[in-house]
Order: sequence, then structure tokens, then C-alpha cells
Amino acid sequence: GLLSCISATAGRGASSSVGTSGPAAKEEVVEYKYHGYTRQDPYAWMKDDNWQQVLREPSLLRADIRAHLEEENKHVDEVLAPTKGMQEELVAEMKGRMAQDDSSVPMPDGPFAYYSRYIEGGEYPILSRMARGDFESGKWTPDGPAPASLEDLVDGNELGKQSEFFKLGGVEHSPDHKTVAYSTDVKGSEYFTIKLKDIASGKLLADELVNCSSSFVWTKDSEAVVYTVLDDNHREKWVYRHRVGTAQSEDELLYMEPDDGFFLGVSLTDTGDWIVISSSDHDTSEARLVPAAGGGGAMP
Repeated sequence: GLLSCISATAGRGASSSVGTSGPAAKEEVVEYKYHGYTRQDPYAWMKDDNWQQVLREPSLLRADIRAHLEEENKHVDEVLAPTKGMQEELVAEMKGRMAQDDSSVPMPDGPFAYYSRYIEGGEYPILSRMARGDFESGKWTPDGPAPASLEDLVDGNELGKQSEFFKLGGVEHSPDHKTVAYSTDVKGSEYFTIKLKDIASGKLLADELVNCSSSFVWTKDSEAVVYTVLDDNHREKWVYRHRVGTAQSEDELLYMEPDDGFFLGVSLTDTGDWIVISSSDHDTSEARLVPAAGGGGAMP
């Protein structure tokens, strides 16, 4: 197996007495009968009956499942210990082939140009903007000094430094350039939380939208965010419109997908005049349009 190969490779420069068999999982046979056939599964216990809640809160994982997974992880760490130097060498080599301070091409929008960038030693992107004139006049270059107008709107490194797990999802500034919204997952559950930040003060607004997918869009009046909410099976099932400054419980339902085999998404047309609610499975797709102008009452 893979561990045996790695151990053999590591053995050329280091020796290890750790075996590769790993901890033995207990067997508790459960029988399933389908269409006249019986299937036995001795490891059905590894699926937590509470898996939907565990997705949202990993600490709820049943104790015996967690104990076995921790033993497996411990075993892997022991087997791969002789390759630690090789792992670090490979990571350093891969990093050496990538620009640590890379950035995207700024995209002009109104009086600003928005872009994402990375800093050396950072793991997550920083979403920034500068005066449009500084970009279009050539004052900004990827390798040059930052212009005086540079503003960091969302710093993934700052947001993630206190979390054992962190994923930055979508980041979108409002059309009036006064507010930035971003989504994060700090549990690895893929249930994202959307937060809003006032750009001028740098302070978070009270708005917090939970159980969301990572993507969302602003309405043209900058007063609302349209987003999707996941159900217990991790499907995007509902599309809501959230008015800035209100509670999530007051959000307006725009669309609910009745077919559990379909997934939802939201996006903007290139003109920004319409919000597209897309619904699809593996074979079929549909699109519904909502005016992006804002205001209550607009429905697909």
C-alpha cells in the first residue's frame, strides 16, 4: 500500500520499527436487505446517526468514532515520521516554484480597482482596492510599491489566525463601495457565515447570516444581499434577500427548490441588472431572474 511504499522510501535514509497494519477497527455486523438481497456491513458503526448535526458541529461526533479516527491519525503520523524531512523539502520546493507575494490583475469598478493578493508567509488571500487612477495611470505594478490609496478590505490571514480550520468563501463589495461582505467557514462543515463590514470605519456590522453557501450577490441599491441557505442534507434549498441592518429571521424568501435532487446558486448578469437564481442537477438546469434594482417585493 501507499504507507508501505513511503516507509520503504524513507527507510533508505532512516529506520523505523513502526508497523503499517494500523489500528484494527472493531466489527459490529449490520444487515441491510434490498430487493431480496442481504448485505452485511461490519463497519456501519462508523457512520454517526447524528451525522447531519456533526457536519454543523464536529465536536458532536460520537466518542467511539472519534477515538478510532484519532488512533488512525496517530498511526499515520508514526509511519510517516521518518519522512518528515522529505515532506518539508518537498513543500519548500513547491513553494519555491510559486510567487509567495502573487496578486490578481486589478479590476476597475467605479472610482476603485479591486484585486486579491498574497503576502509571503500568508496562507489566505487579502482582498484590496486602490484608486482607479493609480491603476490606470500605471502607478501600480505587481512588483512595485503599494500606492498610497491602497486599502485592505478583507484579510484572510487575520481572519483565520485564531481558527484551527479556516476557509474564506466569497467576498463582494457593495455597488456604492461603502460595504464589503464576506463568507467564512471555521469548522470545515462547508456551512458558511456571511458577515458585513463598513469599509470607512473598518468595523463589522451587526448582520450575520448563518447556514449559507459561500456565494452571494448585492442588490444594485447596496441595501440588500441575496444568498442561499443549506438544508440538513447540505443542499442549497432556499434563496433569501437580506436587508442590511435587519435580523436574518426577517429575511425575505425569494425561492425554495422543491426537488431535493437540485442545487441552487445565485449570480449577477454582466449588466448587473438581474440576479440569476440557477437550479440544476446532473442533467437539467433552470434559471430564474430577479430584478437586481433592490426594494422589497421583487420575486422570480
